[in-house]
Amino acid sequence: MNEMTAFIPGNFKFSFVEDLFQEGYELMFVFAPVYVLSLAMCLFNREAREKYGFWSVHIQSFSRASLDTGLVVGICGSMIGVVAMTLQTSAINFERAVGIALLTMLWGGIFVGLGYFLNNPSINIKARISVRGMVTGLMFFAGTVFWMSDATALPWISAFSPFASLAIIPYAIVLLLCCSLLKFAGKPWVVSFTDANLLATIGGLGMGIVLWFKSGGGYEEGRAAIYACALIAMWGTIMYMFAYIAALFLGTQEQGNYQTKTWHLSEAAVFFIFLLYAPVGATEWNRESQDQAAQEANNQAQQQEIDALKAQIATLMKQTEKT
Repeated sequence: MNEMTAFIPGNFKFSFVEDLFQEGYELMFVFAPVYVLSLAMCLFNREAREKYGFWSVHIQSFSRASLDTGLVVGICGSMIGVVAMTLQTSAINFERAVGIALLTMLWGGIFVGLGYFLNNPSINIKARISVRGMVTGLMFFAGTVFWMSDATALPWISAFSPFASLAIIPYAIVLLLCCSLLKFAGKPWVVSFTDANLLATIGGLGMGIVLWFKSGGGYEEGRAAIYACALIAMWGTIMYMFAYIAALFLGTQEQGNYQTKTWHLSEAAVFFIFLLYAPVGATEWNRESQDQAAQEANNQAQQQEIDALKAQIATLMKQTEKT
């Protein structure tokens, strides 16, 4: 046991917990649109409120909204952060910036877990919202996106707009192709559009990753492809939220299987994030440690040779002075 204590850092601190609640921007970005949708859903379920009570229906509405949208909103915020970091030209604290960029995705995952915990199948609610709820939900979500984008201090039109560059083209091609075939899907248009958006987002993200590797796989030479991936994922999640809110209004949410689509989006986003910001693993750390140890030994040997040569030169100079 005493030998193992050598591996425990003496100055270990849980600064991550402090970062998790630093200024609350990331938490509010995820919480605001999810809560607004849950409140609109609760207000729509008048009969359920009379039967089960306001807070029971409110909690179940929050559970449903969190399960369907929590991760998607979180991914959207993280992609805004990735876009900003990719376009940032001034010096930044890279490690801290990465942590902040990933916090919204983390909060999204926390809300999804909370939604699973709070879910009570015995309380039946309708996944519906009114016209007022739809408008309010759209405004709140769009407002939080603009708010988070503005916090990056980058111009929205040139950095985040889908018309800012050609980066959105892979996503647009797949989405327009699928939308042209909506009438053959045999499903409500909003459900088919959600499926098309999912395919376009994952397909566009895959195209961007291929372009990244084709450009050399490095960060500097692949920044254009990284920007394309982040922009595609950002707009894919935005379109997902718009379609989901429309489905709540139209009453087609149950047919959309949104929780499964959420996990598909999260799998693609996590894969991209891991490629971009993967931490150093045990194997890589061990290999780098061995290389560093070998380099240090080589440097010490070279320094000893230099010292020996200096001593010989000094001896020769003294002999020359005597003669």
